[in-house]
Amino acid sequence: MNYLEEAGKYQDLMVSERRYFHQHPELSGLENNTVAHIKEFLDGIGAEYEEVPDGGILVFYRGSNPGKTVLLRGDIDALPIQEAKENTKGPKACISLNDGVSHACGHDAHTAMLMGVAKVLSGVDKADIPGTIILMFERGEENTENVLKLYKHIESNNIHIDSSFALHVCNSLDTGTIAVNDDNVSAGSFTFSLKISGHGGHGSRPDLANSPIECFVAIYNEISSIRLRKISPFKPLTFSMGQVQAGGSANAIPDELTFKGTSRFYDFENGHLFKNELINILEQTCPIYNCTYSGYMGGINRATVNNPECRDLARKTLSDIFDTKNIIAANPEMDNETMSRTLLKWPGVYARLGTRNLSKGSTSNLHTSEFDIDEDALKFGAAAHLAYAFAFLNSDIDTSKYAYKGTFADMAMEEGANRDRIDYFLGNIPDLKLTYT
Repeated sequence: MNYLEEAGKYQDLMVSERRYFHQHPELSGLENNTVAHIKEFLDGIGAEYEEVPDGGILVFYRGSNPGKTVLLRGDIDALPIQEAKENTKGPKACISLNDGVSHACGHDAHTAMLMGVAKVLSGVDKADIPGTIILMFERGEENTENVLKLYKHIESNNIHIDSSFALHVCNSLDTGTIAVNDDNVSAGSFTFSLKISGHGGHGSRPDLANSPIECFVAIYNEISSIRLRKISPFKPLTFSMGQVQAGGSANAIPDELTFKGTSRFYDFENGHLFKNELINILEQTCPIYNCTYSGYMGGINRATVNNPECRDLARKTLSDIFDTKNIIAANPEMDNETMSRTLLKWPGVYARLGTRNLSKGSTSNLHTSEFDIDEDALKFGAAAHLAYAFAFLNSDIDTSKYAYKGTFADMAMEEGANRDRIDYFLGNIPDLKLTYT
């Protein structure tokens, strides 16, 4: 099969679908109309699929003979970002019709590419599919981790998967270019949202108050020093405070202060180290200022890492679609991805697809109001999905030696996830409530 030629036949379809999703974006966990539209499309091509409530859709293309199984993932949710009508060159081809919501991360393109893949596969004879290909349309990637519902469904129904593959559009790479990294692609993360409670008072008599602001300053300085005191310089870790709120008057000391932040890293153990150090700092510093703390600390999300054998297979296979010089290894990003767990369980590849085109104005970064993509990249992305799937199914790669050996409950416990998530995977509670915040 000439993958680029086959995908190119449905370029217009993918552009049309991408623009539909772009005009009708829905936030994480709220993608009901998006799911309905995808299902209508799948019904129209006679695809076999299952909708996983609140999780997304799994589409199955089964070959005549048993073999390995590869999963191709596309995420479908949007962001709470007001879209600009123009990109860096001029008016966009289409803009969001939902005020304050936009596909500023390119998930509309990911969904459209996977629909293009579905269209191609619907015309392939079962005898020509050397195994099983599963398409996974994932809800809530940006925020609510609805993928946990998909994981539970796959695990509970004993759906065996050998490898996984996904793409993310990238405006730092030109159209016709793809990045397949050696190992790290995206960072792991740890997020916290905390409150310091003290005792307010008049600004003229700080000695009669227990200021949560003074306590926070001390805590912040200690957190900032973790990288120097505890982390090897050869294993990067970043820390940032995204929100600090307290008080409302220049001459009044508030009763409490709230702050939110995140840390990013590639080394899983460093994530746990940072979290434990944060707890130690809170425990030791708050009493000094006669304050207390409360709030939320998340689990340690892992880094997204490419499997070495699958990476090499992808680079070799993609040379049929991209010029060899356009298959590169880029610097890993510090964003976090749900593909981290998917690749841990089902080793494979997460690649960055070039969508930069200076003449078309698709140069802005992800998560910005001017973000736009070069739609000519859609056929390259769809072809890359197809090429990897067939190459892996025809290969002799055994991913079992790399795959995470435990259950998703084990994974959640290792990450330090909250009790509800662990109990959900253990079957102790029937459902896991995921809400957009």
